[in-house]
Amino acid sequence: MLRTTTALLATALALASACRAPSGQDVPLPDLSVPFERLDAGRVYVYRSAQAAGTVRSLEVYDGPRRVGTIGRNEFLCWDRPPGRNPLVVVYEGPRIDGGNRESVFDLMVVGGEEQFLEVHLEGGRKKPSVRRVDGATGRAAVAEREPPRVTAP
Repeated sequence: MLRTTTALLATALALASACRAPSGQDVPLPDLSVPFERLDAGRVYVYRSAQAAGTVRSLEVYDGPRRVGTIGRNEFLCWDRPPGRNPLVVVYEGPRIDGGNRESVFDLMVVGGEEQFLEVHLEGGRKKPSVRRVDGATGRAAVAEREPPRVTAP
């Protein structure tokens, strides 16, 4: 009985890790050890909510046509961008058996000198990503509990 349980657990763990896409940030990560004080850019943070649903799958984030990166459950993305409006596209890499990827578009308006914190939550049984802006205190606390992914940008 114990041998069967161990084998089932090992198989489940192998399948879960096989589904997990590698995380990475494709754009430069700003120096987070110093306060953000640029007036010619805004700083954007994107992180996943603390929900358990969909945690073995990653989220891809695009700032307009530019891919920012991919994050798992306990990570965040952070980048500086020029002021202005751009669509932020978030893609949940869903399993094919459930219909595959789900995507949401968020109207990202960046103001020079400001930081924005965006939380992604997977909605309902279809696990469609939903993006919401949170206040600075909530966002900073959430980011402090997470890690930035490895940077793949030059």
